[in-house]
Amino acid sequence: MRTWIHLLLVLLQVALALAADPSHLVQGLPGQPEVGFKQYAGQIEINATAGRALFYWFFEADHPNASSLPLVLWLTGGPGCSSIRSGALGGTGPFSTNDSGTGLVRNPYSWNKAVNIICLETPYNTGFSYTNLLSDGGNYTDNQTASDTLLFLLEFLTKFPEYKQNDFFIAGESFAGHYIPTLASQIISHNEQNGNRINLKGFAIGNPATDVDYDGPGDIENLYSHSIISEELYQEEKTYCRRNDDESIARCRNATSQILNLIAYISRYNIYAPACNLLSGPDDEACLDSVTPYLNRQDVQAALHVETRPVRWQLCNPDIDRNYSTLDRERSMLPLYQHLFKSGLRIWIYSGDSDVVVSTLSTRSWIKALNLTVVTPWYGWNYTNQVGGWTEVYSEMTFATVRGAGHQPPFDKPGESLALFQHFIEGKALPSF
Repeated sequence: MRTWIHLLLVLLQVALALAADPSHLVQGLPGQPEVGFKQYAGQIEINATAGRALFYWFFEADHPNASSLPLVLWLTGGPGCSSIRSGALGGTGPFSTNDSGTGLVRNPYSWNKAVNIICLETPYNTGFSYTNLLSDGGNYTDNQTASDTLLFLLEFLTKFPEYKQNDFFIAGESFAGHYIPTLASQIISHNEQNGNRINLKGFAIGNPATDVDYDGPGDIENLYSHSIISEELYQEEKTYCRRNDDESIARCRNATSQILNLIAYISRYNIYAPACNLLSGPDDEACLDSVTPYLNRQDVQAALHVETRPVRWQLCNPDIDRNYSTLDRERSMLPLYQHLFKSGLRIWIYSGDSDVVVSTLSTRSWIKALNLTVVTPWYGWNYTNQVGGWTEVYSEMTFATVRGAGHQPPFDKPGESLALFQHFIEGKALPSF
């Protein structure tokens, strides 16, 4: 009898050791519909000396085999913008706020239908993430952001050990085009030097900031190809914004000023979407920000285990944007890609083709510069018997567009984006006609 009791106690201890941290379990949010999956949220300390902690919101997969599905980390760019707005409550996550900001509605295209997904606010001072060290405020770099994120992942897997062996992927958008390759490189180095490995299998990035030498000129080409700027202005910019003499600099400034005036009346994030600065009526749904008032409610912050409440949550922290390393902003990611290709990671780059901030033409330009080996030439991919976008498969990576989407494809084209993401996770080419 004692032997059986002892065995049961041992099994109970093992089960507890392999169970998620219950202190961060979200019991339910104000105005939340019922769901069949667990969610966790809170701030995980990554540096006790600095009092630095990163906020996460984790959704287990809405799937009967959730425990065996991959684990995905979702990151948003800015730098300094929250992954809660673009992730947990916008496009990739299971919820969105209702128009009044009083509650939540289900997202039928949530990525947690396919994976277990963590939405992380990084770097520190983004959203609910924080640091207590004042000198940290001017130390925003790619490497610092990646190393803090790596520390978070190690702590997360300590709190949620049942996911240590699951396939792990990173996904994100915009300036995460810097965060993600840098983080992937650091994870590879960590795995080479430590037994406590992270089971990294690949990453996917949408409309990624990658190389200023390609991103900027590609955006001008994009404006011209969409007939937003004139032939004369296009030639003026091409001619004078590539020179350094005084006359060229002056003419470049004049051309840039005219371009900014022309795009002032459209959304740079999706040229076919309503421009929020021109709309003010109560029915302008595309321009309503119901996330900010919802996340600034004390009962919501309490449900998400936000410490030192109330915290003023904001979509993007302008101080991070102002103080982010200029050298890192201008640093090309292409050498990192060349390095990461050797690791055998699954790499997908996708692009909403109506974005002006990081245009499809910009992305195609730097991909061309990598001189990759084409495996499957350019073709239209099939989403419910319509063209979801176009794609080309290389031996090193896959590139795909999302037709009609802007800077945030999961928000603009949620069905197409989920289909693309599922094919990425499964390592399958997008379907053709």
